[in-house]
Amino acid sequence: KNAMIPPLTSALVILAGCQRAGDGGDGPRRAPLASAESLPEWARAGRYRSVRWDGGPIEAEKGRLSGWPNYTLQDEKGVMAATRDWYHPRTVEFLKTGRFNWAWVTWSVGFSHETERPQREQLRRYVEECHRNGIRVTAYMSIANMFWKEMFENAPASRNWVERMPDGSPRFYSFPHRYMADITRPEWIDYVKVRVRAAMEAGVDGFWIDNTFSYHGEENVRRFLDQIHAEASRAGRKIVVLSNYNRAVYTWARWQNGVTTEDGQEPGYYPEEPENRRLVTNAGLLRYQYGVSEGWRPVSAEYGGRHAGNRFTTPMEPHKWQLSLAECAAFQASLEPFFEGMFLRDLYFGEAKALGNLKAIGEYNAFFETHAEYYADVEPAAAIAVLADATDRAAALLNQSSALDLQYEVLFNYQEPALERLKRYRAILLPHTNPVSNGLSRR
Repeated sequence: KNAMIPPLTSALVILAGCQRAGDGGDGPRRAPLASAESLPEWARAGRYRSVRWDGGPIEAEKGRLSGWPNYTLQDEKGVMAATRDWYHPRTVEFLKTGRFNWAWVTWSVGFSHETERPQREQLRRYVEECHRNGIRVTAYMSIANMFWKEMFENAPASRNWVERMPDGSPRFYSFPHRYMADITRPEWIDYVKVRVRAAMEAGVDGFWIDNTFSYHGEENVRRFLDQIHAEASRAGRKIVVLSNYNRAVYTWARWQNGVTTEDGQEPGYYPEEPENRRLVTNAGLLRYQYGVSEGWRPVSAEYGGRHAGNRFTTPMEPHKWQLSLAECAAFQASLEPFFEGMFLRDLYFGEAKALGNLKAIGEYNAFFETHAEYYADVEPAAAIAVLADATDRAAALLNQSSALDLQYEVLFNYQEPALERLKRYRAILLPHTNPVSNGLSRR
């Protein structure tokens, strides 16, 4: 029962999305972030195999201050030591074993420039080594996190950048060390732009923005990310900008040229569970994300949930990594394996089980690499469409529907699908009595 799942031998055919062209309103130097023209060719469907590759001294300190399992001053299990040295050039071999060609690295977590500078110098060399091996690199940054004690000491003006609650108290990401900045403050935006410029000078290929929560406000997030994209575009090359969106704000990704989430769960069939929980699938989530992508944005997903334990302490077994990779690929997404905590520690110190996990991942990624044509230029096949709104209320229903083997694709009313397109389907589902505009009904 623990045998690994054999590599895929066929690809599911799924919908081809709509491509929206930029209107050139931002001038000739760059295409708008929410346009297919802004996307580099290497990030097109079927060409990328992504991974979260968090590490370095600031990531270790972030984990300690955030209370993550085994991130302690005493470092009893060696997690801190392994994390600090994760960007040693030798770990590029791990990326090659896993057959990854797109890695997120920790560029900034919310410390001052002074504290983060040594990590940036380390990453400059690491990015060069990745590029020599054909691996694209995306810089992880938080949209607003500040480790306030260190920031106040080394960047005193940051005292004025903190987002405040209605009673005047600071908004915490997590108590007691992590405040959130007000992303509308010009001074905060300028501070982040310095990080962006340094990352572009180091040669990164994109940005993965974390902590983009609903309380920031959709328009505020959109303006912030447009400014980040504009700053990065000064380097004269196309980049990908993804944000880690969770339920209630998934559709905010439509303002960017990439889609990602960490809301996935460890999939599998569990006969010991109650009848309605035996099959755990992310098919609904992935169909939803693909609908947001409109067929041209790259989609990646981290399966942060575990059937037992948590992602820091309990890596999935090899056959579960392969099942997860296959599930994502079936819906034209890329799994984002998570290596922090014990998985990272064990791999760094050469533990056989961790190496086996990595090789199992690499086996499937090798298949995707060899047969990339199966995952590009796809055509729609579903006879049912779910026409959702931008509230994400429909998302909760879709995994259940997929577990019942309902085949569908997801469209959104903000996309205003033409009547001729809707005629392809035998049924259109309107969850929560989703309204169809008068304009849509006449088209």
